[in-house]
Amino acid sequence: METENIKTKIFKKGNIAYIIIVLGIFTLFPFIYISQYNHPSADDFGLAVRQADLLQSVVKTYNNWSGRYFATIMSKINPLRYDSFRMFKISPIILICLFGIAISSFIHHLFRRYYTLKHIFAISFLLIFLFFLQMPSTSEGFFWFSGYITYLVPSILTIFLMVALISTTSIKSNFPKLVLTIISSILCIVIIGSNEISLLLVNMIILFLNINYKLIGKGYNKVLLFLLLICVISTIIEIIAPGNFIRLAKQEYGNNLKWALLGSLFLTLTSIIKWSIPVIIISIFYSIYWGIPLAKKITSEGITIDIDFRLSIIFYIAFVYLSIFTHVWVTGYNPAGRVSNVIYLFFIIGWFINLQLFLNKQIKVLKNQQAKISNFLLICSILLVLLLPFNLSYNISTAYIDLISGKAKSYNNELNFRYQLIMSCDADSCVVPALSEIPKSIFFSDIKEEHQEKNNNNVWYSRYFEKSYIYLDSENPDIKSNQETLKDFGKMKRKEWFDSQKN
Repeated sequence: METENIKTKIFKKGNIAYIIIVLGIFTLFPFIYISQYNHPSADDFGLAVRQADLLQSVVKTYNNWSGRYFATIMSKINPLRYDSFRMFKISPIILICLFGIAISSFIHHLFRRYYTLKHIFAISFLLIFLFFLQMPSTSEGFFWFSGYITYLVPSILTIFLMVALISTTSIKSNFPKLVLTIISSILCIVIIGSNEISLLLVNMIILFLNINYKLIGKGYNKVLLFLLLICVISTIIEIIAPGNFIRLAKQEYGNNLKWALLGSLFLTLTSIIKWSIPVIIISIFYSIYWGIPLAKKITSEGITIDIDFRLSIIFYIAFVYLSIFTHVWVTGYNPAGRVSNVIYLFFIIGWFINLQLFLNKQIKVLKNQQAKISNFLLICSILLVLLLPFNLSYNISTAYIDLISGKAKSYNNELNFRYQLIMSCDADSCVVPALSEIPKSIFFSDIKEEHQEKNNNNVWYSRYFEKSYIYLDSENPDIKSNQETLKDFGKMKRKEWFDSQKN
């Protein structure tokens, strides 16, 4: 009897919520802490030396390189333009906080009618945990300026757009609706002007809402039609940029439709399979503790969810496939980490939206089956979720290992020493030491060994420090696996321990 009471206390929803919140803090801590060791990637120096004014930069980039007008504008806030290396350490913390606020705000607007803030924060942290656990590249997501300005920032803005759209459809008063429509319009314009994946995503969201509104028998929504017009105009402006065609001409393997169609299908399937295990584990956990109870509340109160489930599934699958297809068709290559980050983020957001819609639809069947759900399944689901961060192949373990092993600190010290060496170098050209270890969590790119005039990283790096050229004295080492890092760390600690015992 006493054992049963303990089990009941542990698995109460309130206690589970606190456990997930603690898990979320455990997840975010290493990424926030490791930010103090972050440094500009080699190509970040390139944005800092392009001193043209804002309008001139937008026009020049639009005509010669890319239609990403908002990304060009955002590149002007590069901290290196103001010689602020400190901001490269602060920016990831700001981004992580903004990301957390965006997710929490989205969940709050979906669930505030049914759950308290404690549960809303718990569900938010569950999504944040899943994203950080296996996002394709943490360095390109939160620590590389050019990457997060072009991809993560518009992703955060897209989540805020979704919040604005939820609010717009639920508000009856004219003035608040007008304000939200203006905000949504601005968000659509800036997101579409950031990158092609975000362009595709925002267009699909607005198109889905328009079609869905018609399918559920409500006719047409003037606000949604206006937003669709804004999206179409912004998309045309982005796509017809002369710079896009110049850049496309340089893609050796791009513009191969047959390869893009088949290759994207294969990549979509492999990506879903690769991401599926943690997603399924957390889906079971979510369904038991929040999803099914929420579906019961919705049905018991007679609330109708105005979303066509079949249409939602079609658009969800289409987004994942078309996102990969767009990149493969344009470049001929697999999506880069920064691109995959966006696809993965909205893959999991879309997954849980559709999961809840499915639970709402099947609640009568689930009610009959709920009695068969044993305590064993309840216990297994929470234990598996809590064990996921300790898998060495996932990002959370990598971040902790980069910190505990000293790799991140060593990386920081070596780059600080390199900058001092360059500043004290009186010669026109400088040779600097290669890195000894590379922390995977925060590292994206560096300059190369030997004098390579064709290497843009070396060229921009040299121009920033006002040298003819700067290069490494040897090649940087490969990034070690977590297993190798732990093995080396163990050997080092064992040597230190035995040496101290001898003394």
